Amino acid sequence: KEEKLVKDLEKFKMAVDNATDHIIITDPEGTIINFNKGAERITGYKAEEVVDKKAGTEDNWGGLMDKEVYKKMWDTIKEKGEVYENELTNKRKNGEKYIAQASISPVLDEEGNPRFFVGIEKDITEQKEIAKAKTEFVSLASHQLKTPLGSISWNTEMLLNGDYGKLNEQQKEVADEVYNMNKRMVSLVDNLLNVSRIEMERLKVAPESVDLAKI
Repeated sequence: KEEKLVKDLEKFKMAVDNATDHIIITDPEGTIINFNKGAERITGYKAEEVVDKKAGTEDNWGGLMDKEVYKKMWDTIKEKGEVYENELTNKRKNGEKYIAQASISPVLDEEGNPRFFVGIEKDITEQKEIAKAKTEFVSLASHQLKTPLGSISWNTEMLLNGDYGKLNEQQKEVADEVYNMNKRMVSLVDNLLNVSRIEMERLKVAPESVDLAKI
């Protein structure tokens, strides 16, 4: 049984070492015991530089988040014995910042006390940049669309008001259709703008009193 356990542990260590994600194992005080190749690649630190040191501090790849974030993390994994998940801003050895999707799991003993912590981080910086570029593109495109739509609305109103001469019934019906379809397009563009504002955390809320019963 002992031989089998040793072999299983070796297989586990090999799997961890060769994983592409940042995986570390620490003791109950957060001191690094194991630091895999994925962690070396993402952070830029070698295992020998960080093993036996505290994980994710200002001295290595952490320390950039608000203190409350780290307090909540420790309360979750150490006091409650639960998995902690969050997006963290970290830094590589060369000082470059990156965004990590982090998951830290406690390994508990029979009495429910943490014996180890297993931290897994995925570098999502590129995905975040792509999402930001997409949001900015939607915002820019929506703003550009509003100009011609406004012109169509203005000119259609002038047609319907008879500013360019009286319209017959068929012409008025077509102009009405154009006007209504344009209003729908304006509403769609406004919704797209609101989506991009929400994603960029720039949505402005204007509360107003309403008749709830009527709504």
